[in-house]
Amino acid sequence: MENKPILSFEKVSIIYKKAPLLQNISFKVMAKENVCLLGKSGVGKSSLLNSVTNTKIVKSGLVYFDGVASNKKEYKKLKKQCSYLDQIPNLIDTDYVYEAILRSAKQKLTWLQKLICFEPKWIKDKILAILKEVNLNDYVSCIIKDLSAGQKQRVEIAKLFFKSPKLLLVDEPTTGLDPLTASKIMDLITDFVKREKITLVFVTHDIDLALKYSTRIIALKNHALVLDRLTEKLTKEQLYKIYDN
Repeated sequence: MENKPILSFEKVSIIYKKAPLLQNISFKVMAKENVCLLGKSGVGKSSLLNSVTNTKIVKSGLVYFDGVASNKKEYKKLKKQCSYLDQIPNLIDTDYVYEAILRSAKQKLTWLQKLICFEPKWIKDKILAILKEVNLNDYVSCIIKDLSAGQKQRVEIAKLFFKSPKLLLVDEPTTGLDPLTASKIMDLITDFVKREKITLVFVTHDIDLALKYSTRIIALKNHALVLDRLTEKLTKEQLYKIYDN
C-alpha cells in the first residue's frame, strides 16, 4: 500500500504580534516518519507545530491532517487523533503520579463507568506496567510537585500510552534537562512511536538530538523553510550553518 502523508502544510503563513513569523511554508510528513523541526529559538518552530491543533494562528495557507484540510468541519474531529507533548508538563501539582495517569486512562471508559467512578482492573494493571516502563514504578504514590523536571516529562509520556494517537507532536521535550536525562526522555518517546507505529514530529534547537532521533530534518530560518532532507544525508557541520546570522 502506498505510503500517504499524514500531515501536510500548503503555503502556510503565521503572524505573531502583527509581525510575520513564518511565510509560505510547504512540506509533507509521511506516516511513521520521525521528523525534526530545527532552528534557532524564536524562529517559529513551536508555532508551526502548534498550528496543527490551533489553526486560528494560521493567517494564510492550509494544514492537512490525514488528507483533510484545516478549513473543513471534519478536521476538528479528526485532529483528536493527534497528541501534543509540550515542553512544560501539563500536570496538576497536587495529584499523585498514579492519579495523573488515571485521568488519561479514564478516556477509555464508558460514560457510566466514569459516573460511578468504576476503575477496571485492566486499567490499574496497565498503569502500573506503564510506570515500570518509564522507570517511575517507585513513584506511584508520590505527589507531582515533588518530582524533578525529567520525572514530570516521564509522567506526560506515560499518559500518552493510553491515547495511541496517529500523530504525536512534541515541543522541546528536553528543555532544562541534563544531557543524560534528555536522551532517556527521547529514547522513551521514539521507542513508543516505533512500537505503536505513530508518526512523530518534534521540535528542538539541539543539533545532536536532531541527528540522533529523527529520520528527516526540516530547518527554519528567517521566516522560511531553508532545508528539508533525510537525516542520514546530513552532517553536523551542515546543520550548524542554520544558526549563522
